[in-house]
Amino acid sequence: MIESLSGVTSNHRFEGPNAQRWLASIWISLGVGFIAVELLDLNRFLRTWIQGRAFWVYIISYLLVLGIALSVSVLVVPQIQKLVTWKMLIFGVGIGFLGGLLAILVNPLLLGKGLTPSWSAWKDPVQLLVAGGLSMGWVYGAIVVLASQSLANRSYWRLVYFLCACVGVRILELALNFFVGGKS
Repeated sequence: MIESLSGVTSNHRFEGPNAQRWLASIWISLGVGFIAVELLDLNRFLRTWIQGRAFWVYIISYLLVLGIALSVSVLVVPQIQKLVTWKMLIFGVGIGFLGGLLAILVNPLLLGKGLTPSWSAWKDPVQLLVAGGLSMGWVYGAIVVLASQSLANRSYWRLVYFLCACVGVRILELALNFFVGGKS
């Protein structure tokens, strides 16, 4: 128990991350996730599949959907803040995948094509699920949730090591492409 200056005793303990810190961590982690995915060039397939302006509309809508979904999750179910890392990873993959599906369905509407492409996507749900998997939303979700957990728990070095590993993988890929003769 903590005793305040006025002599009133409080049962509130400040050991774990609070909701405000989690919310800030989530929105900062969206940027960290985007940087990591760009460094690793995981959007290569997605850039080929969704070209031009539609790619950026998809990415922005996806990041907004993911940020809102994670924020609502933290506010509605505060126990999420206390999950162990592997459970957070599973949660991130799941919510990232669902966010990717939602962004795929919203993308035509944001591009001014109406709801017809979204409704026709539901005619073949297997194809929609495959597209959701290939959209790499599940990777974004995992990265964002783990980065949020690191920021909320003030484990900043984890993020530094992770981003350094991303840079290392990218440099290795570029070096291999250079020496083997592939294109970068």
